[in-house]
Amino acid sequence: MKWRFLVLYAVPVALNLLLVAFTVWQLAWVPENERDLGLHAFAGFYAVGGLVMVISGATAVSKLVFGETGPRRLLYLSLINMWVPTILLLVLFLFS
Repeated sequence: MKWRFLVLYAVPVALNLLLVAFTVWQLAWVPENERDLGLHAFAGFYAVGGLVMVISGATAVSKLVFGETGPRRLLYLSLINMWVPTILLLVLFLFS
């Protein structure tokens, strides 16, 4: 049960925290004229964000469809994790 919690909830949260740290670093400490958000940065960000969205989406859907019991906060965590990468990507490209 511990590995399931780790894979389905802790890994997406950790990856989202890394995406938040990268976004804050880009917007706060990298001068605007030196930001290089080319294809490689976009691809990396999108790959990590996509992994988070797939894991969290599958977790949320399985909890809803199969009626898994457990704390509702884990369902909410999965749903929030699905949106965080998209919002961060939009913020990053809006301000860069």
